[in-house]
Amino acid sequence: MRVCKDAACCKPKRLGDLKIMNNTLRSSIVGPVAVLVTLVLAGCGGSGGSSSASNPPPTTYTIGGSVIGLNSNSTVTILYGGKNALSATTNGPFTLPTAVPNSTTYTVAVGTSPSGQSCGVQNGAGTVDAANVTSIYVYCTDNVSAATLNGTYDLASLNIDDDADQLFTAVPFNGTGTQGSSTVKGDQAGTTFPTATDNGGPYTVTTVLALPALTSGTTNQGAIAGADGDEFYWLVNAVNANGAGPALLFGVKPLTSATTASLAGTWTTVGLTQAAKPYVTEQSLTINADGSFTGTQSTLDVTGVATPQTITGPASSFSVTNNIVSSGGNSGYISANGEFMMLTFVTQQSGGAAANYPDLIVGIKQGTGVTLATLNGVYSIGSLGFATASTGNGETFTLSFDGQGNFGGTYATNDNGVTTNSVDFSGTYTVTASGGVTLTDSSGGVYPGAVSADGNLIVAATLTGGGTQEPQMFAGFRQ
Repeated sequence: MRVCKDAACCKPKRLGDLKIMNNTLRSSIVGPVAVLVTLVLAGCGGSGGSSSASNPPPTTYTIGGSVIGLNSNSTVTILYGGKNALSATTNGPFTLPTAVPNSTTYTVAVGTSPSGQSCGVQNGAGTVDAANVTSIYVYCTDNVSAATLNGTYDLASLNIDDDADQLFTAVPFNGTGTQGSSTVKGDQAGTTFPTATDNGGPYTVTTVLALPALTSGTTNQGAIAGADGDEFYWLVNAVNANGAGPALLFGVKPLTSATTASLAGTWTTVGLTQAAKPYVTEQSLTINADGSFTGTQSTLDVTGVATPQTITGPASSFSVTNNIVSSGGNSGYISANGEFMMLTFVTQQSGGAAANYPDLIVGIKQGTGVTLATLNGVYSIGSLGFATASTGNGETFTLSFDGQGNFGGTYATNDNGVTTNSVDFSGTYTVTASGGVTLTDSSGGVYPGAVSADGNLIVAATLTGGGTQEPQMFAGFRQ
């Protein structure tokens, strides 16, 4: 039923009126009359103005994600479909300026990287699926080369296959791809403590897909800690064809002026011990200038038993002599920036094999004022864990943290001699103001740990009891 708002307009016309109107039409210009007729019909409730309501515009969706790792006062250009779409000058969320319909395929890439950095894209291609795209990471890392790994380093490792740990002292890296010989002390299954000479070998530092990569020899792969090169790691047998099991090694350019007072502060350490029941340990320690400490310790063994406890130590529990950090039978070094510590068991203690199991411990010094944004950028992380009393896995992670509580990336693994590449790994993270971190992966696995105050270093461990997780340690660096 039509409703008329104007009675005069909608009143039925007499036949005579129609004749008069018809004569008028014949004597008028057609264009204006056509417009007049249209307006008359519209005013009388005609259908002239309703087409947009019956054909609404299609729903569109935005494409975006996060910029991470970009240095201050820098710019990275983002391409969409091969064309310059956006210039980003800060880390954080970004949205491309043009929304697109559902089922649109998209490709996002980097156009120009800033000076001193290489930038790439993670999750940069896909198809819009009835929702805004927010999962793209545009990441930037510092440019590095063999020259970045240059100087004298100290190394510590734990080898699951050999049931042994080792501490390498004064290892020269010449900055052009050659690692020189060094002295190495070891703990072989808690029964022998040999001293030998390591002959070194070749190494390379390259950037592949905007990610720094460290290779030692032909089978060991890892990463270095950004442009300063103060720390590095590699997974032994990350690439292998002979079924060899994994080992994890960390290196630091040592603090040559280190004293016990250099250790004073709050530390989180994670360690793996190859005992009769191998276990991982996380410690939150306050170390004092006299070497005493207080803190908490959580332990998870290979049978799934988790044990938390409070720990303390008197003066000289930690000591530093000739730059060597000692605690119990463990010895090692702290990095030149004073933020990273590594220890391994190379000094025999009384009590036999049960008191002298091989291990590897790494730790970071924490600070204050840490937020989600502190953990931002691309991190290379090494991991080692046990599946049984004599078998285990080593992993190399490349993870992007968006500064907002989300992370994503991939890892490659050597699982007791079987290599698997590019496994997806993602989830969420929380932080505390003092640098405590909890990672939760998409499968519900929980990994507590810590991040340094500058966000450059991270450690974590698996500590969930009941057999739901294997004992495993993680440590790495922002690129």
